[in-house]
Amino acid sequence: MELIIDFRREKGRTHDPIHINGMAIERISSFKILGTHISEDLSWTTNTSSLVKKAHQRPFLPKHPEEEPPVLNHPGELLPLRD
Repeated sequence: MELIIDFRREKGRTHDPIHINGMAIERISSFKILGTHISEDLSWTTNTSSLVKKAHQRPFLPKHPEEEPPVLNHPGELLPLRD
C-alpha cells in the first residue's frame, strides 16, 4: 500500500505507480497510524468522522444533546450522606 502526499501547488499532476517485482503497489487515500487517520490531502475529515462514530458507540453518551443521560441504579452508586 502506498500513500502519496504531494506538497506542490499544482494539484492536477498524477504520479506513476510504483512497481515491485513487476507488480504495481496499491494506492490508498488514507491510513491510520497511532490512532490518527492521515489522508492524502492532509484534511481532518476522515479522522473527525472516525472519532464521532466511535463516540456514538459509547452507551452512556447521548446521541442527541437534548436527551438526558440514563440513570444508573446499582449497588456501586454513591449515596448521599445522612445527618
